[in-house]
Amino acid sequence: MPFFHKGRLASVLAASAILVVALAARFSTLDQVFTPLGLVFPETDPFYHARRILLALRNFPSVIQFDSYVNFPEGARIVWPVGFDLAMAALGAAAGGLHD
Repeated sequence: MPFFHKGRLASVLAASAILVVALAARFSTLDQVFTPLGLVFPETDPFYHARRILLALRNFPSVIQFDSYVNFPEGARIVWPVGFDLAMAALGAAAGGLHD
């Protein structure tokens, strides 16, 4: 039996088409983020991810789970999963880390 029989080939093509459409949608706003004035985040989430990534890079491989800056002055437990921020901190560490 060939690896790509008719049903599997249709599934692979459908998944590939969905991936291409998703990537096109995701990258369609790049000109709004990378502007002649510099990097502009359209929402607040990227700023907070950048904060967590920088803190994780500074204290690698620990990612903050409680932030005293959120819900100031009490602080708050951070409910976001750490995977993305830890992965970005790992890339930063592999690229040379922080230099104060």
